[in-house]
Amino acid sequence: MNLVEFLYASAERHAPRRAVTDVRSGRSLSYGQLAREAHRVAAFLKNEGVEPGQRIGLLAPNDPAYLPAAFGLLASGACFVPLASNLTPAEIAEIVRDVQ
Repeated sequence: MNLVEFLYASAERHAPRRAVTDVRSGRSLSYGQLAREAHRVAAFLKNEGVEPGQRIGLLAPNDPAYLPAAFGLLASGACFVPLASNLTPAEIAEIVRDVQ
């Protein structure tokens, strides 16, 4: 079982339960919401031509919107490359070169 399958299985069993809460904003996502948004992101990526195994970097702030994007990348079959938002452009470029 991979992380996306684990999310989808959790959403089937516990759709209304809170999966994550941002302590700063108080915003929460339920397992059902997270799974639906991840599925929507994956469908969008596939429609845009993302192929299984393609390396895709995700440079985004650390907030609840990050999770559907990350799970969506994984659900699309892409190779998810997390990029911290506090990296310098040189550090990002080095990571991009490494994952080529």
